[in-house]
Amino acid sequence: MALFDAEAEAVSAAAALKASEAFVRRCRDWAEAEIARRRLVGKATGEWESYLRFTDHTLAELRDGRLDSWFEQDHPGDVR
Repeated sequence: MALFDAEAEAVSAAAALKASEAFVRRCRDWAEAEIARRRLVGKATGEWESYLRFTDHTLAELRDGRLDSWFEQDHPGDVR
């Protein structure tokens, strides 16, 4: 059973931000592990390294508040 429930009550912006940061951090950890595995077997890592930079950039934006408005908006489609 999936954890996602479209009918569940909304969570606070702070809770959503914290969960998003934890998810992106986990994605980053996975990318680091994948890069290490690929290096061991001689596979290309360029795309994974790009993904790692993207997750680092996203984490920085989440942590310094640049994305706060995305979590506080009543209409998530209104990207600022």
